[in-house]
Parts: sequence; C-alpha cells; structure tokens
Amino acid sequence: MPAIKQVVFSPKAAKRVNNVADYLYRQTQSKAFVVDYMQKLTNYFIDILITFPESGVLVEVYGKSVRKLTHNGYVLLYRINSKNQVVEALNFFKENLP
Repeated sequence: MPAIKQVVFSPKAAKRVNNVADYLYRQTQSKAFVVDYMQKLTNYFIDILITFPESGVLVEVYGKSVRKLTHNGYVLLYRINSKNQVVEALNFFKENLP
C-alpha cells in the first residue's frame, strides 16, 4: 500500500465534528476545554490513519471498503484512497453502546 499523505474530511464528517464541539461547549461552557479536547481527538484519528490506514475494522454495511475506527467513544468512518494517497473521512459520531 502506498504511503498515506493526508486525511481529508468530507463536508458531512467536518460538520459532525463541529456538532460534537458545539455540544461539548454547551455542556462545559469552556472554549479552551473544547478546543483542546477536539484537537487531541482529531489528531489521534489523523495520526493513526496516516501511520496505519488499515487499522480500522471493515464495516461494509456503511458502503464498499468503509472502515470504522473508534477512540474515546467516538467513531470515524473512512475509506482509503490509495490512488490519491489519502484517507477520506466520511462520517464522525458518538458511539452509543448499551
């Protein structure tokens, strides 16, 4: 597999990241906390996906070649685009476990 050069968030995934940040701000009223938390969370996903793009579990119920990576209760759905050497982040959400 060619090296991955970047992670690109789709408009839907970017909007969902912003929605989570908005929710956290409403709960904490701390912009500093939200910025720090979201930066650490997104950097984790980006670092893992650039280094180990195939680390997520295949979940083709969401689409062909879609993978799922989970961290701190958040899920990032993504697809590897080897031709362009990017990971395409498709969706982002809080995982609701029983």
